[in-house]
Amino acid sequence: MSRTTDLHLLSHPTAGEPYVTIVEQASAVDRAYFENHPRESRYIRKAIPGELGGPMADYEGGFVVVTQIRPGARHRRLVHPGGRAQAVTA
Repeated sequence: MSRTTDLHLLSHPTAGEPYVTIVEQASAVDRAYFENHPRESRYIRKAIPGELGGPMADYEGGFVVVTQIRPGARHRRLVHPGGRAQAVTA
């Protein structure tokens, strides 16, 4: 499994966007990353508030570690500089 040290930052969706739109945005960004970096299996990007469910405040200052298990199957883990983590497979 290869690892990358690249950090990809996303703009935040506008307030009030439906949850499914946020999830679709995150999935589209992750899909594009892996299509453009076929030799990579993991990368880190800024968290999009709401993408993994839970309170929006949980995302403040967080990053998401995205691991591609196979094309179309990815594991996402919300991490913070302080060490908190939340995992979701999508």
